Amino acid sequence: MPKQSFTFLKARWRRCASAVRTWGSSMRRLRKRNLLRRILLKAVILLPVLSVSTGCTSTPQGSRTEEASADWRAFVSTMVSMVPSLPEIPSFPVLHWTYRDGLYGLEEEDADRLLDYGENALPLYVYEMKTYREKLSAVLSHLSVDYKPEESDV
Repeated sequence: MPKQSFTFLKARWRRCASAVRTWGSSMRRLRKRNLLRRILLKAVILLPVLSVSTGCTSTPQGSRTEEASADWRAFVSTMVSMVPSLPEIPSFPVLHWTYRDGLYGLEEEDADRLLDYGENALPLYVYEMKTYREKLSAVLSHLSVDYKPEESDV
């Protein structure tokens, strides 16, 4: 095989490998974005589910109907008050980039902020979301609403 064709194949292989790496990282970002959208959608759906589940209650017939409905309303209001608040998405740190000799760079302080965001803020947010889902499923199970998080959400 001539040397020129080997060099051509080698360059072509590098371009393909680079495209695969870029595609993989963009797919990971897309999966994270879709996960957040699904979680927020479920949180938005929670309010109508709770209002329907509290509005469609049946009470026993008889003299204690008002007393039973008052107890049920107290139970539901207690359960609704136990719904946890949605954790706040951590904001990306403000970084000051420099450009010199064709290269971009960060100061040490900015690099520390960026590392702190990736190593501390994001994992903490994931943990808070997992705890939020567990608490939410406990509250919904007490209200007799079937809620099971999808395997892809965990």
